Amino acid sequence: VEKTPSNSFKTSSQLIKRTSISLLAIIIILAVVIYTEQGIFASKVLPGIEIGNINFGNKSKSDAKKLLDGKTDKILSTPFILTLDGKTFSVSSQDFELKYDNKKTVDKAYALDKTFLPTGAVASFFGRHIGTENVIPIYSVDKDKFELVIQNLSDKLSSGRVDAGITIEGTNVRVQQPVSGIGVTPAVIKAELIKSFETLSSRKINLTKKKVEASISANEATSKATLIKTIFAENTILTTP
Repeated sequence: VEKTPSNSFKTSSQLIKRTSISLLAIIIILAVVIYTEQGIFASKVLPGIEIGNINFGNKSKSDAKKLLDGKTDKILSTPFILTLDGKTFSVSSQDFELKYDNKKTVDKAYALDKTFLPTGAVASFFGRHIGTENVIPIYSVDKDKFELVIQNLSDKLSSGRVDAGITIEGTNVRVQQPVSGIGVTPAVIKAELIKSFETLSSRKINLTKKKVEASISANEATSKATLIKTIFAENTILTTP
């Protein structure tokens, strides 16, 4: 039997109608699941949310705070261990006054992805159930002390490095060129320590030696030498103790 144009049109219309109904049903079911989850966990951290890559989903604020306090207490009471070529170096969180604000961190995790806006709720649902939503712990350090600790560690872990310098003989000012060495740069040490802060990890930090540049570059030394030469040129009489 040959199909007439009207029959083909009816068949296509029916297929589109069935497809539309199926899609609508899926959307309704998905919306019910998403908003039901938002309602069930209104007083808890949503499933799939982590703090420092540790699962805090399904926990109340008080339970999450208690768990996080335990994790951060361990970090603060345990020295950070760095290893290089079989040698071990340790540094305490007290050396740079590491502090965690667990209340703010838990509040952030608790509020994360809680929304009744359709686009936000859908993105939240799939983001947490297909992947994870990680909250970085809120913390602080004394920046000056932290930089000093990092530089001291780099100096201990490096060898052969010589900073650029200035030599003065009479009124002659010369720049001593820097020499690179082998070891671990401050940037690498800083990144590894921050990673431990943010992942609440007390793991050993295994470091690898690489080429390291001098802390004081030739440009910095040249700039200071130029300033000294200018002072010498403007003051022909120098008084020394």
